[in-house]
Amino acid sequence: MLKELQKQLQSYVVEAITETNFPLAMAVYEANQGFFRLTEGKETTMEESRRDIHALPPGLHSEDKLYAGVCGKRDKWWRC
Repeated sequence: MLKELQKQLQSYVVEAITETNFPLAMAVYEANQGFFRLTEGKETTMEESRRDIHALPPGLHSEDKLYAGVCGKRDKWWRC
């Protein structure tokens, strides 16, 4: 799934968000809490965001889900 997305978005860096790079993603979330207020009605927390990484709809497995960060190749917030 990740490789297909990377192929489709070749102008961007696409990386799965894992426990290892979660602090980078959380820094972006914290800097953009307005997005969460608009889309979810409240700011996100580290605990909620971490749960989102692992949450699965009924009947699906972890290999069925991709929780990814996408950034421009020149963005500095990620390892781009």
